[in-house]
Amino acid sequence: MHVPYLRMLGKGSTQQQAIKEFFTLFPQTDPLGQYVLELLAKYRIHLGTLDQFTQEEEDLFMNLEPAYLKWKEDTWLEGRLEGQRVLVEQMLKTRFGTIDDILSPLIDSLLKLRPEDSSRLLLQASREELLAKLSH
Repeated sequence: MHVPYLRMLGKGSTQQQAIKEFFTLFPQTDPLGQYVLELLAKYRIHLGTLDQFTQEEEDLFMNLEPAYLKWKEDTWLEGRLEGQRVLVEQMLKTRFGTIDDILSPLIDSLLKLRPEDSSRLLLQASREELLAKLSH
């Protein structure tokens, strides 16, 4: 797969086309692609701090908008999921004192449930009920 990393350093239509190709080609789980996405988003943020744009900078700012929005969405979702994980872990610790090797695998199962369902289980179910409902 040819990902246009070097062409993104170009100018004008070459750069614009390379950024479009980047979004259609890079796998969502590719660490290099994620890193490049973050760099593009940060560059777009930097351009937004400039008092005045040249026409080229304005074009680049607009070309980087999809990268910025994708990065912002991914970052927000990642933070939200991490926050949910911390909440579930804290609720398990509060209810059962510790998260042992038996409870630990249940965290991912709880995170897959609707929030109201996982909250109800965490607040009302006994340890045995949690294991019965969530162990596969």
